[in-house]
Amino acid sequence: MIKTTKNKTQKSDEVDTNSVEVIRWKDALSDHGWSDTREAELADVVSVGFLIAENKEAVMIATTWAEPESNGRMNIPKGWIKSRKKVSIQDLNKTSPTKGIYNPKDGVL
Repeated sequence: MIKTTKNKTQKSDEVDTNSVEVIRWKDALSDHGWSDTREAELADVVSVGFLIAENKEAVMIATTWAEPESNGRMNIPKGWIKSRKKVSIQDLNKTSPTKGIYNPKDGVL
């Protein structure tokens, strides 16, 4: 289950599996080894996942959801987010769960 924090995490009892969040954000960039580089830069990142929790400081998304647990969670500080979009995947849920997926049993997609 989702743990609440001092920042009063907003959560519902159910995760919306009909949509995912597409979040574009800046992240730290590290390097190692000797270099004469003197340019400060950040990484441009795009992350996609189910919205698990959110508070005033951060958004938690997960790549995988299986009631009542999630896996592949990432907490992204809101101050680092450049854009955020909710994308419906509801139509995907209406199609056959094996459509477009290789089935090793019969070898067809």
